[in-house]
Amino acid sequence: QQQQQQSKKISEDDVAILMAMGFSKSHSERSLRETGCDVERAVDWLFSHPEEEESISQPTNQPQELIDSGSTKYELIGFISHIGSNTSSGHYVCHIKKTGRWILFNDEKAAVSAKLPRDLGYLYLFKRI
Repeated sequence: QQQQQQSKKISEDDVAILMAMGFSKSHSERSLRETGCDVERAVDWLFSHPEEEESISQPTNQPQELIDSGSTKYELIGFISHIGSNTSSGHYVCHIKKTGRWILFNDEKAAVSAKLPRDLGYLYLFKRI
């Protein structure tokens, strides 16, 4: 079975899925080879072997070219926060900025947010301006 997995051909679609997650082509292909072309296992392998990417993609003793990535100013457009005494109990909600107002999304309900708890966010969403 192991020999059968090793001889399995790497699918370009699977490589594209991994590359869409931000991994290089060579790192994606290697992860698929290492895991018998199982995409889910390849994702785990990629996150478990970040040093493999560095050794492949960054030649030693060569300066890195700086790339102008545009504006460095961002606007907060949303965040996810938790309502409750601890993470084992309570509820997660989302605040999204829409047409200049902050909207609180709580399951199937949405309402204008009266008090914005910016300091309680777990995940913040920004838009480059």
